[in-house]
Amino acid sequence: MFEPIEALDAYNKNINILIGSGASADLFPTLALAVKDAKGIRETIETLATKFENETEKRTALFMHYYNTCIFPVQTFNPSAVTSDEGKENLENYEIFLTTLLGLLDRRKDLNRKINIFTTNYDGCLAHTADSILMKGSHDFVVNDGTSGFHRKHLHSKNFSTFQCQTGIFERSNYGIPQLNIIHLHGSVYWSKNGEKIEVKYRGSVRISVCEAVESVTQS
Repeated sequence: MFEPIEALDAYNKNINILIGSGASADLFPTLALAVKDAKGIRETIETLATKFENETEKRTALFMHYYNTCIFPVQTFNPSAVTSDEGKENLENYEIFLTTLLGLLDRRKDLNRKINIFTTNYDGCLAHTADSILMKGSHDFVVNDGTSGFHRKHLHSKNFSTFQCQTGIFERSNYGIPQLNIIHLHGSVYWSKNGEKIEVKYRGSVRISVCEAVESVTQS
């Protein structure tokens, strides 16, 4: 028989959270399409990609649509440019979510005070929101996206096993800094291949969509 976990004991347990596309549904489009199949079931980019597996032109057009409607808006996303009430509320929910987790970590007694956030989303809403909270100065914490480096940051899974701590006066005590590990299970639009490594850049140089690039080449 399982014994119940007291609420106060949960603070000192390992916490892992998984979030998906619904977390950013009011900011970015999903893979669902308005197109329906013969049975009246809505298609998705994934289902059409399977159907067009042997039709190169259709798959190329589908990829261009996917990039321009799903990937490009995320690559060029600026939280301060969000104007819709739904989008603003979505960002507020992210902030409530992260500050709640930080509240849990503030109560943890263990030196290793971190929470793992697994996400299947490509967007950087978690990183943007964490940065916003840090700028406000309301919480002292570390965001670990698995990267290391200075001018160039590269991803490595071993980096998620690290954590930072502060020492007290005369180094007689150690204090674990609350840490949020952000783990992109399906990758991120801020990732790019650099040799054999994955480089992470949140301020990219993306300024033109695939369709605009194709149109420019065609006209020239």
